[in-house]
Amino acid sequence: MVYALPSGDKVVLDVKSMNARGFDRFLRSTLREYDWAYYAQLQCYAGYEGAAHVQLLAYNKDTSEVATLFEDFNERDFHMFRERAYMISSATEPPPCEKGNGRVKYCNCV
Repeated sequence: MVYALPSGDKVVLDVKSMNARGFDRFLRSTLREYDWAYYAQLQCYAGYEGAAHVQLLAYNKDTSEVATLFEDFNERDFHMFRERAYMISSATEPPPCEKGNGRVKYCNCV
């Protein structure tokens, strides 16, 4: 969802539900620290929407608490994410095997 502040700045808003453990971690983090992939997703949404800020609203499924993280759009990161997406989508060969790097959960190479 995109909304505008009284100043006219656009904000990309996303809502995520989580359990109490995830919610506690959310409260102690920046968006980038909480979930790098979610950070990238929101920065890309903001970049393509021309928004000045991103906001993640968290709902604790266990206690019904609500909290939010509000951050500025990071143009440098947006361009990096966009370049990476283009590189992946336009590749003519699969990327090199990254099995064992700690981030890859599945790899089809031997």
